[in-house]
Amino acid sequence: MKAEIISIGTELLLGETVDTNSNFLASQLPEIGIDLLWITQIGDNTERIISIFKKAINRSDIIFVTGGLGPTEDDITRESLAKTLKEKLSIDSYQEKKLRNFFVFRNRTFPIKNIKQAAIIPSAKFLNNPVGTAPGWWVKTKNTQIFLMPGPPSEMQKMWNEQIKKRLLKGSTSILVKKIIKISTLGESTINEMVEPLLNGKNPSVGIYVKKDGVSLRIAAKAKTKKEALKLIKPVEKKIKTILSGYIWGEDSQNFADVIQMMMIKEKFSLGIIESVTGGSIANEITNINGSSKYFHGSLVAYHQDTKIFAGVKKNIIKKQGTISKITTEALAKNALKIFNSSLGLGITGIAGNKITEEQQPGTIFIAITNGQKTMCKEYHLPSGRNQIKNRAVFLSFTLIREFINEIKKK
Repeated sequence: MKAEIISIGTELLLGETVDTNSNFLASQLPEIGIDLLWITQIGDNTERIISIFKKAINRSDIIFVTGGLGPTEDDITRESLAKTLKEKLSIDSYQEKKLRNFFVFRNRTFPIKNIKQAAIIPSAKFLNNPVGTAPGWWVKTKNTQIFLMPGPPSEMQKMWNEQIKKRLLKGSTSILVKKIIKISTLGESTINEMVEPLLNGKNPSVGIYVKKDGVSLRIAAKAKTKKEALKLIKPVEKKIKTILSGYIWGEDSQNFADVIQMMMIKEKFSLGIIESVTGGSIANEITNINGSSKYFHGSLVAYHQDTKIFAGVKKNIIKKQGTISKITTEALAKNALKIFNSSLGLGITGIAGNKITEEQQPGTIFIAITNGQKTMCKEYHLPSGRNQIKNRAVFLSFTLIREFINEIKKK
């Protein structure tokens, strides 16, 4: 089935709101065997919305529309679809009662303008919205199904998960199953060369893409059932894991901080950190995972030179080596061990700005980790851009922690 997404709202075209709804739906549709061919963003203009509706009805089997179901004058999705299909809007008494009760339950006065959210056309059925006031629509024309969904992502996703997805699964003849393998320390082109013979397959297909958490390999197979699709994926997955053995840090929706947590707890390690360039971002990622207190003792942000001295780095080291150096970073890692009474200490320094500092180029990063007996320190040179450098430095810190644990486990 050919599908299309239409996101409505002038705020999307002005860059005031990011269209996360399309991203979410695009990730969901292949899993139920629906091919997404078009995504359109359009402003709050009736004529233009009608024009894109007509085009979509002529070329797509299923149309997903998000946004424009609110109570204000610029929420015109219902009216535009009614005009497109030449149907008359009328207020549904049951839906109106539900809307009024929504406000009564919250001890709020019912705004009369919200009455438009109870409007519907003869060919549509309401889709319940348990989160907000805007119900969706399910419309069936001669050759096309149209789903109208609210714009707020929490409302849209709940409507999708609880109602729309279930409806579509009933008529699905095939599903797409994906397996994601996450890689660290290797670049996209290197991985491409290593797995090149596997990239030409059709079912399953293999793709490579770069994200914040490194390079990922996606194996995707289409079949009637999940079991059949996984059977197609398994031999390709096995080959990839053999080729990239040692470079794989996670799979599917795994978060690197989650993987580190599992490793640390399994090996009965604890961790203390002294961060400079990342400004607390490593600690933030770690503590975003439930249960991190089982191994994470804490972090000190030693951004200023004086704070590094306060954290235990000797003045003569900073004077001779500078604040951004291998020796200083190793000293931070060793002092983190002492300050936080942890079995592992991590230190990180670098330049996230765009100016040369202490004769070091922007993007220069040093990361060190120690257990008191063994210390590992690495130097990296990252592309410029403050946020990009900080995000990449967090990822590289997790990579080094993983590498260090695997190294000391060998002994």
